[in-house]
Amino acid sequence: SNTIFSDFGHIACAELIAQRLASGGRSHSIYRYQFDGFGGRGAHHGHELELCLGDGSRLERGSEEARKMWLDSWASFVRSGDPNSDAMASAWEPYDGTGRTLMLWDGLTG
Repeated sequence: SNTIFSDFGHIACAELIAQRLASGGRSHSIYRYQFDGFGGRGAHHGHELELCLGDGSRLERGSEEARKMWLDSWASFVRSGDPNSDAMASAWEPYDGTGRTLMLWDGLTG
């Protein structure tokens, strides 16, 4: 049960931060994601870092394809403020405060 409360706490804090950044036109580059684990399992806080750190030779759970998509999204976001890479088209939608623009990210399928 502590895991559930911890997850809700992280999600609520991320939502509050996004709302505050988006209010009053403070920022136009707000995107939210929620890591959904590896095939829907093992979605613990920070486990997605395995997909973007190191050279990829030690992937224990994720796929190389998901890792490439993840790295391309981060690079695109750094370059332009938009995490959509060429391969992802417009899969990432800017935060709109409704909850419908939350990107669910899986470590096996992207």
